Amino acid sequence: MEPVSVPYLSPIVLRKSLESIIESEGNTVLSRDTFLDDHPIIYWNLVLCIVYYNL
Repeated sequence: MEPVSVPYLSPIVLRKSLESIIESEGNTVLSRDTFLDDHPIIYWNLVLCIVYYNL
């Protein structure tokens, strides 16, 4: 597997981006199999936040 490199999003930008995606694509967007392919920057920044803040 090759390393993944995506731009870092500040927590506020990540939140606003998530809100926008949920508003346009619906509440189930995060549980879709295609979320990683459709929104890789958001996905990996969520992973980073979860790991960093021990959520």
